[in-house]
Amino acid sequence: MENKLKDVTCDVIATLNECKVRTIMATGDNTLTAISVARECNILNQDVDVFYGDVMNDSLVWKCSNSSGFDAFEDGTESPLEPSTKATNRAPWEDLEANSYSVALNGKAL
Repeated sequence: MENKLKDVTCDVIATLNECKVRTIMATGDNTLTAISVARECNILNQDVDVFYGDVMNDSLVWKCSNSSGFDAFEDGTESPLEPSTKATNRAPWEDLEANSYSVALNGKAL
């Protein structure tokens, strides 16, 4: 199964980007699929990390997707970020420059 963009999507997003309109995506799709599609049509910059919230054992867990692959595991598995952010109540991106990352949430994480 493949999520194909409509022919006009990339051009429309490019026009919005040129006009400095910040585009966001709201979808019921899988979070990782949404991140991939958003990168494909340049809603998300290819070079930035995307921190995405998920729920594991009734707790919010932050994971990271980067431009070289999800969580840098060759077998495609995911792992949560270090739990230090939970203990200090800090977001994992707090020390990063504002335009160097993006954030994605699924319905469970909201």
